Order: sequence, then C-alpha cells, then structure tokens
Amino acid sequence: MSMYESGLFELIKTLSKTEKRYFKKYSGLHNSAKHHSHASLLFDAFEKMPEYDHDKFKAQNKSKPFYKNLASEKQHLMKVILQSLNEYHRNNNKKTTVHFHLNTFELLFQKRQYKIAEKHLVKALQLSHDSGNTMYVFEIYKALGKLYQHSGNLEKMKQMLDKVKHEEKELFTSLEKEFKLSMIEFKSYYVSRKIGYPRTKKAHSEYEELLKSSSSIARKTPSFKEKLSLLTIKNFYYDSFPDKTPLMKIREEWIKLAEANEKYLADNSMQYLVSLNNLVNSYDELGMVNEVEKTLEKIIQHPHKNLDEEVRTFIYYYNLKLTSLINAGSFDQCLTLFPLAENGLNKFGRWFHPEYKLSFRYLFSYGYFGAQKFQQALKWVNEIIINYPNETLEEFYNFARIFILLIYFELGYDGLLASDLRSANRYFNKQKKLFALEKTILDFMKTALKPEGVGATKTEFIELKRKIKQLKNSPFEQHLFNLFDWESWVDSKIHETSFEKIMKEKNQKQIAGR
Repeated sequence: MSMYESGLFELIKTLSKTEKRYFKKYSGLHNSAKHHSHASLLFDAFEKMPEYDHDKFKAQNKSKPFYKNLASEKQHLMKVILQSLNEYHRNNNKKTTVHFHLNTFELLFQKRQYKIAEKHLVKALQLSHDSGNTMYVFEIYKALGKLYQHSGNLEKMKQMLDKVKHEEKELFTSLEKEFKLSMIEFKSYYVSRKIGYPRTKKAHSEYEELLKSSSSIARKTPSFKEKLSLLTIKNFYYDSFPDKTPLMKIREEWIKLAEANEKYLADNSMQYLVSLNNLVNSYDELGMVNEVEKTLEKIIQHPHKNLDEEVRTFIYYYNLKLTSLINAGSFDQCLTLFPLAENGLNKFGRWFHPEYKLSFRYLFSYGYFGAQKFQQALKWVNEIIINYPNETLEEFYNFARIFILLIYFELGYDGLLASDLRSANRYFNKQKKLFALEKTILDFMKTALKPEGVGATKTEFIELKRKIKQLKNSPFEQHLFNLFDWESWVDSKIHETSFEKIMKEKNQKQIAGR
C-alpha cells in the first residue's frame, strides 16, 4: 500500500456526513458524467472499508469502471475531495476567505475588471486586519499597487501610499516581533519535548534562556498575538518548576485574554480547546476540584467544528477525568470509565498524536495497578515500553522501566523481575539517567529478590519510605514523583492495606486541609 493510497483512505474516513454530502454534490457539478461516476464509485469503495486492505480492495473492485486507470482515478479523487473541502469550509475560515479574495482578484485583474477586483482586495484587507494576519496585509497592498498602476488610477495610488506610509513601521515591527516570538514558541515546545521536566541545572538553563530571549523582544505595548505568544513561552518555562501555582496563573491569564476576543476564538477554537486542557491539568495538580469540574464543562460543551476537535474533546475529557480520579485514589471509578476510554482509543486512535496514545497507556497502566488488576496494568505498561521511541517520550519510558518492576513485585514474578532489573540497571547507567529515586527503587527491588521468592519485610519498607521522603523535595526528582505516588504505595505495604485506600485517605486529608 502506497502512502498516497493510505492517505486518501484516511482522508475519506475523517469526513463528516455533511462534508460527504457536499463532496457528492460538488463532484456532480464540477465533473463530467464519467468522471463524476468514477469519483463517486471510488469514494464509496474506500468509504465502505473499516480498515484499508490493499489485496481485499483489488479483489472487490476489479470489475468497477475506475479500476482500469486506478492510479490516475485516485489522484483525481484526492484533488476533487480537497477542492470540495476548500469550497465547503471557505466561509468558516478567515484565512481561507482571504485566499479566495486574492485568487478572485487575479482572475478579475486578468480580465481587466478593475472595479470588481478592487472590491475583493478591500475585503481581503479588512479580513486580514480583523484577524491580525499581518503577512497577508503586505501581499494585498502589493496587489492594490499593481491594480492602480495598470488602471492608471493615480489618486487611489496616492491614497494607498499614504496609508502604507502611516502603517509601515507598525506593520514591519509587528511582523518581525510575531515571527521571532513564534520561533521561540517552537523552540520552547522542542525543549519541553526533548527535556521534559529538567533534572539538572544545565537542562533548566535551556528554559531560562528562552524566557530571556522572549523578554528582550517584547514591546511595551505588544499586539494581541504577541501577548498570547509571550504567555505561551512563559507556560513552557513555569511548567519546568515543581511549584505549579505560577503556571496555573499564566494559563488562567491566557484563557482570560483569549475569551475577551471573540474574533480570535472564532478562528482559533482548537488552540482555545488545547489551552482549556492545560488549565484543567494545572487545577488538578493543585487539587482545585471545583475549578477542574467547571473547566471540564467548558471542554464538554465546546462545539465540534470538525473531526479534529471531536477527537481532541474526547482525548481531553477522558484524559483529564481519569487523571483526576487517579489523583483522588478513585480507582474503582476508573474501572467504569476504562471500557469507554478504550473504545474511543480504538475508534479515534488512528488520528491520535503519539503523545496522546502515550497518555492513555500511562493512565490505563496506573489505574489498573491501583485497582489491583495487575495483568491489565502489565499489558499497558508494556505498550509504553514497546512503542519507544516512536510513540513514547524518554521521560515516560524511563518511568515505565521502573514501574514495570513494581508490577512484577506485586505479581511475584521473580524471574521477570530479576531479568528486567538487570536490564534497567544497564539502561540507566548507559544513558547516565540514573537519578536518586530510580536508584532507590532499583536497590529496593534487588533486596526484594529473595531465595524463597519476591518480597520485603516491614523494616525494609520503612527504610524505603525514609529514602523516598528525603528525595521528595528535590527539584530534580519531581517528574518521577508526579507520575506515581511512590510514598502511598510504600505506606500500603507498611500498613498492610490497599494502595487505593491509602490514596483516598490522603486525598481527603488534603481537601480538608485547604
């Protein structure tokens, strides 16, 4: 199966019912009867298949009229689908509408219909200013200059030049600042994915340098887009600190700024949805239960403009809901949500960013572990390990190499524990990633391998808890603590009760103490 063929099938599977209806209508209006028939039949053949199978597709469609020139028919179908989507969504997207007006201008200009062509450029200019798309403003002024030059309209030319002179400095400055801040945003994202939570001073300095760079660029009176960029860069910076309160405040500020601009929300609803997700994560980390529920309601009520937003809404809701339940120790409630979440993963998984797949695998493994369903936990933690590095961040892979040892410990799998323990030691030493908490757990597991089987005495657990508590406030050990409640797990062993009970009691004390 070629990438092109696979891409065509995947594209068809993303279409909504209304988009499919519009494609059929568009294809009929803009193609000959033959091409319309072939495109519709090929479209239907792809749509009927739940999963793409090249050999099965060939066997089922050998007698169809499109099969003789299948390669060219596929290319034509892709072209028509993309054209119909552009036409269908043109009025719902200011950028697309600006392109439409610019393309229409060129057609009218070539036919010397200058008055009508000017109206399209004026409309495009207004849309560009409204949406803050500075890059388009330059292109439109250039087109207006060409129009007035060819039509000989010197008065309009003078008016345009005066307007450009008045706006020139602001336009160039705005474009320069927005571009530079966007590049720092991308660098911040890259550093956050590469490093994650910094566990050394050197790693943390990378975040600091990016924040300093953005501060040196920022103007005293930044544009709306610049303000959002600066907050986004600060978001990455503060996310690298153990104290999540400053991060929460930055995320609240971003949401407040965006919600005050209806035009921005209309054109950037996906970014708004992403930011709501980030804010809920902050509220959850800080134990702000009411704020979590209120913001989850915003996510649930978010209108789906397209498949991407439908998928993201599913991801965010279940991801955040499960995270909240796990942090509260409500593993019994996780079990009721897991089937729905797993069904959604099967339904939408083909469109998931690898990071989201990772998130669900992590939550499933943690939730099943807390509910003492250790075989299911083992299945999902193995999914994390197997899919490294393509669909697993290094920091989560490192966690999984430690977490799987806890599962083997609970199951009493001495052979697998001994084997993975040796492998983990080699890995962490080779990668120079053996930080204090990892070493503490690995050392404990080594002592747990006894001749009579896997196990530990109460004294050994008490000593493990002492070592864990010593590391809890270290800024370079926070990531592993954020991923799992190691202290509660040890407490469950010391007090001979369930991990779930310890976490619930701990959560209730935290709520009562606020």
